[in-house]
Amino acid sequence: FEYDGFPNTLEWLIFTTNELKKKKAKFIIKSHPNFYRKTSIKGINERAEWDKKIYTKFLRDMVEDDSILAINEPLLNYELAKYLDNQKCIVITKHGTVQLEMIFHNFKVITSKSNMLDPKYSLTNTWTNKSEYRNLLEMNWNELKFADKNEFFSVMKYLFLNDEMCYG
Repeated sequence: FEYDGFPNTLEWLIFTTNELKKKKAKFIIKSHPNFYRKTSIKGINERAEWDKKIYTKFLRDMVEDDSILAINEPLLNYELAKYLDNQKCIVITKHGTVQLEMIFHNFKVITSKSNMLDPKYSLTNTWTNKSEYRNLLEMNWNELKFADKNEFFSVMKYLFLNDEMCYG
């Protein structure tokens, strides 16, 4: 994806954590499901192993904080969504597919414009640089927008009901 103010996901994660701590927000950091993949997919397992090592080191280096819940085990997003209040919680992802799941569950979502989804769709609250991202993180829940459901279903149809697409 294009540059969005962060050269890699780790720098984005550190920045996000620090900004949310400054705001005194309570938040969850969830590991990527590829970290626990049992089947081998060429290239994915090796990258996932490296990412898991980086994530584990990040968690070890992170100062203990009661406002942060770190999930370092496999947990399906729809299971997690059952325990969260979509009228208070905000989902933040750099570019993960979790955005689609959480939009479906009626959460407000913050993502990078450098994403798998075309920014022309009004699905998430997006940033193109660190300054815009910091501004989004400083907003309250009621200042952020929900996804346009019609555009969401158009994107879902295109991604999942299209034989030409990788998810089709």
